[in-house]
Amino acid sequence: MLESLRIAFVGSGAMGEAMIKGLLARRVTPEHITASDPVAGGANRFMPTSACARPTTSAAVRTADVAVLCVKPQVAGKVMAALHGLLQPSALALSIMAAACRLRR
Repeated sequence: MLESLRIAFVGSGAMGEAMIKGLLARRVTPEHITASDPVAGGANRFMPTSACARPTTSAAVRTADVAVLCVKPQVAGKVMAALHGLLQPSALALSIMAAACRLRR
């Protein structure tokens, strides 16, 4: 089933890279994977040999069936603003963003 999905990664740091490598190992073709990174050039660090990099977040998610958010919390606001209105209504959005949780008493 994964083989037919278009999967976009927003953030291609260590976690995004690990997930993309795992998908490629499961025979998801590079043409079905796109990636963007809030840091200029970040997606190109490892992407040229493993998947189809996109220069902007909007280009990466516009046609995605699944968008995986792999960004640090401090850039989440910027990334969410960039994604507003771009995902297809049928797209699945997943976040693996690290978050600190504080309980109030």
